[in-house]
Amino acid sequence: DKDSVNQSIFSSATRLQSELHELHPDFFPLHETSGSSAIQSEKSLLATAAADGVIRGINLLKYHLRPMSKYGSDKSETIIGESCAAEKKRTVVQNLEEKKLHLMTNVITTDNVSKPACVSEASETELEVTFLGTGSAIPSKYRNLSGIYCHLFERGGILLDCGEGACGQLVRRYGANFEAVMTNLKLVWISHIHADHHSGLPSLLRMQNKITKGSGEPLIVVGPRPLRRVLDMYSKIQFVPIDFIDCRQTVSGISGAASAAPGSLGARLDSLGISSLRSVEVIHSCYNCFGVVIEGKQGWKLSYSGDTIPCDAFVKAALGSTIFIHEATFENGLLEEAKAKKHSLAGEAIESGRRANAYRTILTHFSQRYPKIPVIDESYTTSTC
Repeated sequence: DKDSVNQSIFSSATRLQSELHELHPDFFPLHETSGSSAIQSEKSLLATAAADGVIRGINLLKYHLRPMSKYGSDKSETIIGESCAAEKKRTVVQNLEEKKLHLMTNVITTDNVSKPACVSEASETELEVTFLGTGSAIPSKYRNLSGIYCHLFERGGILLDCGEGACGQLVRRYGANFEAVMTNLKLVWISHIHADHHSGLPSLLRMQNKITKGSGEPLIVVGPRPLRRVLDMYSKIQFVPIDFIDCRQTVSGISGAASAAPGSLGARLDSLGISSLRSVEVIHSCYNCFGVVIEGKQGWKLSYSGDTIPCDAFVKAALGSTIFIHEATFENGLLEEAKAKKHSLAGEAIESGRRANAYRTILTHFSQRYPKIPVIDESYTTSTC
């Protein structure tokens, strides 16, 4: 039945997702098996297993052998289907209004900065930016690795960096619509060769190829030159059709209408409603490190720094950004460590956003020494997220 199909694998994650769902149902859909094809396949498997007397294992399932009065399976402690909803209502909703009030008064703030036309006049299906992870180096319990999904709705999607677990985060964000999101993913852009920015790429490529069955246009991957060797090695294990483009081929900017763009990148950008994409070389602890500036045909501009110390070239390219995303690995008191590892302080990232005259500055790539929330001080402004 549907409850058995849409079972919870991680009960604590399900409870957290249920709480977030109550706060914003559209942004945080309840966990479900992804897509109708997956549900049909699961139902078929369950029917075959039941006919053979097989009991499907479920998280927290018990099977009693003694005493005989309790002989058999016991699902009383599992969280599946409607039981998940009942558990959610019992443990979460009690304090829901208080939590909403706390968010509105202590977390969500507003300012008097006038909205640019591309924001005030934009439709709800113009652009949605989802952070799949905002941590650095290694995943932690509360913060996944770098990944930013730019959802352009019926036009498709762009993924900026793809740290470990990015595919799972897309499942959590889009639920039953995950297959459609993966089918419409048109472009992946990778900032540099450090593993926390691309280690999720093999599983994402494998999943997309499984869903699309190799049909349609190959996924375009724009990345630093060393990434090509990584993908070539992976293709020896499992071939997935991709078009690889070196970031250096995009440093002069690629127009969505450019017929001379490398590969089919120009046509792909045009179909996504993107007027231009430009990679900008930045300064980090390895060669071939880039930030990216993307401009939409509707006038918005999104800039992402990748990993870097404050970089004038990136700020100049990002001038007038609607969304300015900058790494902020360290708190403001750790200047020497930031210099040694060629990362930015939170205050430096905020200052870069101010110099770029950005409408919104969003900080990311926090050190895992800050498990839940980084240190916030007076350098943060109302336009900083």
